This record gives sequence, C-alpha cells and structure tokens, in this order.
Amino acid sequence: MNYRYVLIYAIFLIFACKGLDTESDPNRFDSFLGTEWYGVYMQGGKVGYAEMYFEKIDAPLAGWRTRESIIMILSIMGQTDTMKITDTRFYTLPGGELYSNESKFSSVTGGMSVTGVKEADEYIVTINLGGQETKQTFEYPVDYLDNLKKPNLMIAGGEISVEDSINITYFEPTPPLTGPVHTGMRIESIDKYIFNGVPTDVYTVSYTIAEMQFSGTSIYDMTGRELEMNLGGGMILKLEGREQAIKIDEEFDLLDVNLVRPETKIEDPQQLRALTLKITGIGEADILNTDLQRITVVTEDILNAEIRKGNIPKTVLNLPIESEEMKPYLASSVYIQSDAEEIKSLAADIIGDEKNSWEAAKKINQWVFDNIEKQFTPDFSNALQTLQTKQGDCGEHSALTVALLRAVGIPARPVAGLVYWPPGEGFGYHAWVEVFVGEWVMMDPSWGEDIVNPAHIALTTGDLVDQTSILSRVMGKMGIEVVEAE
Repeated sequence: MNYRYVLIYAIFLIFACKGLDTESDPNRFDSFLGTEWYGVYMQGGKVGYAEMYFEKIDAPLAGWRTRESIIMILSIMGQTDTMKITDTRFYTLPGGELYSNESKFSSVTGGMSVTGVKEADEYIVTINLGGQETKQTFEYPVDYLDNLKKPNLMIAGGEISVEDSINITYFEPTPPLTGPVHTGMRIESIDKYIFNGVPTDVYTVSYTIAEMQFSGTSIYDMTGRELEMNLGGGMILKLEGREQAIKIDEEFDLLDVNLVRPETKIEDPQQLRALTLKITGIGEADILNTDLQRITVVTEDILNAEIRKGNIPKTVLNLPIESEEMKPYLASSVYIQSDAEEIKSLAADIIGDEKNSWEAAKKINQWVFDNIEKQFTPDFSNALQTLQTKQGDCGEHSALTVALLRAVGIPARPVAGLVYWPPGEGFGYHAWVEVFVGEWVMMDPSWGEDIVNPAHIALTTGDLVDQTSILSRVMGKMGIEVVEAE
C-alpha cells in the first residue's frame, strides 16, 4: 500500500516551499531561531512527529543552519516499522545562498541519502539509493534561505493582506523532483484558531506545488509562526510542545483507516469478469479512463466506473521492443534502476532465451510474486533495494517488476490505484504495473496476476510524483458502491 508516499514525500516537500528573493540584513531571521516540534496526524490518528531546528552559526561557515527531523511510526496489520528522515542545510552570510545539504531517509530495510554541495560555480547533488549513486549538476546559486522564510517575514512585518498571492521558485534536492520547483501561495483569510487552548488570530494560506499538482493549506499566527500544515489526504502537522509531539498512537493502522468499504462485499475478486461501481468524492480527472475502465460522469459528485477484465494480448512483439514512443518506459531512473548490473543479470536469467515479449513478461511477473516476501516496508519503493532485501509490499513489487521488464526491453510503467481486499472487505490503496507487449496489459506482481482482476481501480500511471499527487487528492475522500459484479 502506498500511504507512505503521501506522508513522507509531501511532508518533506512542504518544509521547503516558502518564499522568494534575497536580503542582506544578517539579523533578519533572528526572531525565528530555535526549535519547534510538530505532531504528524493522518485521518485523526497520530503517526509521527517532526523537529524543526534553526540556528545562526560561525563554523564550518558563517551563516545559518536548518535541520528538520521527521520520525514516522507506521503500522499495518499489526506490523509496525519506523522511518526517519533528516535534512540539514547550510546557508551563507550575507545573501543566504544554499551552500550544502544532506538528507537521509532511513528504515529497517534500507534508505536513501542525498547530499549537495557548492563546488566552484556549480552545485553538485549526489543521490545514493540501493547502493547506486547518481549525480546531478546545477548552476550556483540554486536557492536562498529567504525562499524558506519569506512568508514568515512578510506576515511578521505586516506586509501581506487577504487575497495576496505569491509565486515561488525554490530548489528541491531530493528525487524525483531534483531541481527547481514552483509553488503558488494565496492568503485566503484571517481567522480565529485555538492554539494551546487560547483563541489566536491567524492567516490561512493555500498553496499549490505545480510539479506535483499538490495542494494544501498552512496556518500562521501574526508573528509568522506556522501553527498547522494541512497536506491533503487527511494529513496534518500541528505545532506542539515536545512532550505532546512525541506521543504516538501506535494502535493506529494505516490500512484499516484508509480502506474504502462498500456496503456490498466482493467474495472472490479474482473470479470477476466485470465490475460496475459508483464512485463519489473525486473528480473525473482523478481516475483513468481506458478501454477496460470506462468512466462516465453521473453528476458533479458521482462517477460511474465500468471495469472489465482484460484478455490475453492479440498483438505480441518480439524482444527487444524499441521505438521513440516507448523510450520513456524503457529508461532507468533513481527508483527504477533498470540499468543496474544486478537487475540486468537477473532479468536475463529469468527470461532465458524467450523472445516473445508476453511470455517473457509473465515469467518476470511470476518470479517477483514467488521470490519477494509480502511485507510492509516504510520506504521509498525502489528496484535495487527490493532485490537486495527480497521483501516489500505492493510498491516494492511493482518497482522491481518494472525495472526487470525494462532491463530486457519490455516497456513498463507503475500503476497506482485501489484494489478490493477481501479480508478487509474494502478497497485499499495499491500499486501494480502496466506492460507493453504490442498492446498495454496490466499485471499485478503482488497478487501473481498476469492480467489484473477488475476489482483494480486505476487512478494513474507514472512515477512517484504522479502517485503522490493523485493519492494526496483522493485519500480520505472516496466513496465506493458496488452496482454490479459479474
């Protein structure tokens, strides 16, 4: 299940998406120095906390240091795992240019590190994931501390009014958004907010991250402190005292609270030929409309989805499949490391001398189903780490499957959506894959299905950005009713 993408990636991004321009006053940030603690909530349950630390420094350089640490304790079906994210950045006096950054994502099964540093007139970002290192180079300077703090400064200085808008460009070093990111902010209203039991005047500010189509709101008091961040999908960060922030609800089960339970149960989804659903709470743009998944708009708030099980492909190409159109679905990436020697070697061993792309795809799908242990892992799903640990949930299964397929010349891409899970009597958020063998076919390596059953509701195809974007918009909002099951 892909809940962690929305939680982890969105939280990490929103800490960086504030501000524009530069100033030269070396004391301009003094009122914001210190440590703040935030509780992390999802659907009413507490799943983590964040510590935000900001200080002025003389060494190793004269300037400022920010440090953000996020602890996520994620539970699914009685299994609890911890993920920690730390991000440290150094900014130089007097202009506040970003000089270096170090981000670490760690969990029981692995993690990722991202470092960036100024070298001459360049900023070099190095990403290490699954033991594979990737470097990217940018023209220096890439960002300023004022980008992080401008809304705080404007609010504290009384320089902002309701309905004012700010367009922001800032630098994000973590993949897959490594590079400039564009955010629009708007001052929506001045409201009363209960903070520490006291009614407090606050600004409610909306924001949209263009690269992710991700929207949310923040609440600032009149001194420029951020009291609350609403990240979409029922996820909220609240400013709290340390003792309150670090108290976690370990009984909170991510799977259970996010299952969308229809009144009518589906006894055996793998035996279905077709499924008709009434879907509420999302728009037509939030779900795929394909030959096998026909979406019609009933009213502004109601969609009708007719989903049929696919057939064995009639048009099958031989390997490798190469065309300009398919290049994006054959490419290696930070999370889908299809060019890694371990991936290429394994993929070749799995398919042997097989040249029929459909037969080869089925062999890879079955290998992943048979060899990867079905276990929740609180990580950014990626192929290499999954191969090394031989365990993971649907995200890990799909990442490894896509990488193996691409390694032998079969175009493939991840799919994110929901699937009916009989033990929970509901639809849970899920990931599977789509392969091109002459025509596109959806396969599910987590369930061992060469052709997915029609109880799969496909929301989007694409990478982590696409998945995070769609899940942030629909989580906690969807309603599903079974109209007909064949």
